[in-house]
Amino acid sequence: MKRFKLVTLLVGMLGAASPLMAADGMSQQNVTPKSQQQVASMVNINKANIDQLQQLKGVGKKKAQAIMKYRQTNGEFKTVEQITEVSGIGENFIKLNGKNIAL
Repeated sequence: MKRFKLVTLLVGMLGAASPLMAADGMSQQNVTPKSQQQVASMVNINKANIDQLQQLKGVGKKKAQAIMKYRQTNGEFKTVEQITEVSGIGENFIKLNGKNIAL
């Protein structure tokens, strides 16, 4: 009888511990290193299409079109700050997206 209780107790403990270990493993799989996140979100404002430009914070379809129109009229951006010359884009845009913009 003692042996039965001991086996039952051990099986119960293993059963309770399995979901905890599985959850811990899952949380580690979903962690993306910061450097990979930044690389994935880099947008080249001289080459990006409308969909890619919309990945930037605060850029919808109209602002993306305005960026492309500016690019067609004035040529490629020479500096990241030059994008503030596009109508509707200001200094706050640079603060939000500066690290994600490439030339």
